[in-house]
Parts: sequence; structure tokens; C-alpha cells
Amino acid sequence: MLCSCFEGYGLQPLRECEMKKFVAVLFLLLCATCLQAKDKPNPADYAIKMHISGSNIEPYSGGTYLHVDTNLNGKKIELTGAAVL
Repeated sequence: MLCSCFEGYGLQPLRECEMKKFVAVLFLLLCATCLQAKDKPNPADYAIKMHISGSNIEPYSGGTYLHVDTNLNGKKIELTGAAVL
């Protein structure tokens, strides 16, 4: 049965059975989304020790590079990458 309150606006209202199907599908999607939610990861499980001992920025023809001297879990590592300023 169609609702006559939308006739003057050019809208096509949903039939009652179509609305029930829509609500059922929406409810199932909501339930599936809630069931997939997991506990937040524990930060202690991914613990690292990092100390930055120095950094410098070097310009080049295409932009700038960032060099960072770090001590990561007892190893000296130099990290480099494109700097976005």
C-alpha cells in the first residue's frame, strides 16, 4: 500500500514489505559490524625503545631529505626519507 503524502513531491515511497526488507538488511549489517569489533591491542605487546640522537635536513633538486640518527632497541640506525614541509 502506497502512502499518498509524497505524491505532490515526485518521491516514490517504499512499500511496507520493501521497508521491512530494508530494515532487516540494515539490522544484519549492523550486527555483523558489531561482531567484528575486536579488543584494542595492548601497547605493551609492541614495546620498542627508540632514542633520536640527531637529525638534519638536506635540500636537493626535487625537494628535501630528512636524515635521523636513532638508537632502536640498542642498534644504531639511520633513517632517511622525503621531508614534507
